[in-house]
Amino acid sequence: MPTGAAPPIYYKLTTHDGWDLYTGATINYREAHERGEAVRLESTAAAKLCTAAVLHAGHTPRATFSGLAREWTGLDKLALWEVTGVPLVDDGRKAGFRELRVLRELGLIETVYGAWEDFGARTRWIAEELIPAVRRIPWLRPRRPPEVELIEALVTEHLLALGEAGDVGPLPLRVVTTITAAADAADAADAAAYDADAAAAAAADAADAAADAAAAAAAAFYWRLWASRRSRPAYWTRYNATMLRMVEAMLAAVE
Repeated sequence: MPTGAAPPIYYKLTTHDGWDLYTGATINYREAHERGEAVRLESTAAAKLCTAAVLHAGHTPRATFSGLAREWTGLDKLALWEVTGVPLVDDGRKAGFRELRVLRELGLIETVYGAWEDFGARTRWIAEELIPAVRRIPWLRPRRPPEVELIEALVTEHLLALGEAGDVGPLPLRVVTTITAAADAADAADAAAYDADAAAAAAADAADAAADAAAAAAAAFYWRLWASRRSRPAYWTRYNATMLRMVEAMLAAVE
């Protein structure tokens, strides 16, 4: 930084009472601001973002949001601060420091989202115009009940075509239209897959393991699909034809 230049400004998001969002009880930026003291982190670890080795701050107010659980408690439970310091590591969006000085508190809504009036206007537009418009989309209000047998047949044909590139899961499939029916179907599948006398805890553990395996299988499956586009053109021709017939059937339901 040139001699005499103003120190660069960064932004820090905390709980409303000033605690860091990562632990909620380690560093209090509000108290440091009130005392006029710098916030310091004693660490000998290599400076690296997304670790406990540095204090984090964003280049912009919006960059302070990172998806931590405490960010979802509500904007009224958060506080935004203007801070400054010498970064040890920087990725262009956030920077890591061993020391930060808290300059002032900023209005979170006004700084991140604009004036209260604009924020309220956008909220009203979503509630009064966008949501009603979405509810009027013909796809969400078909003129006749879906032909379940046709849907099941088309989706089964679609999955069988995809099966040439990898496992697509158990067949035959079943279409459900309500949460209750979905829960009943899940219970029936569990009953068929597991011993009726198995403990509920064991069934839950098995379901978690199955979900992890399914996620891994899905990732590998779609990678194989991508890799097969050039080496298996005949397969993709059948795949696209099946998709076209499915779309035509869905369009017929809303005409």
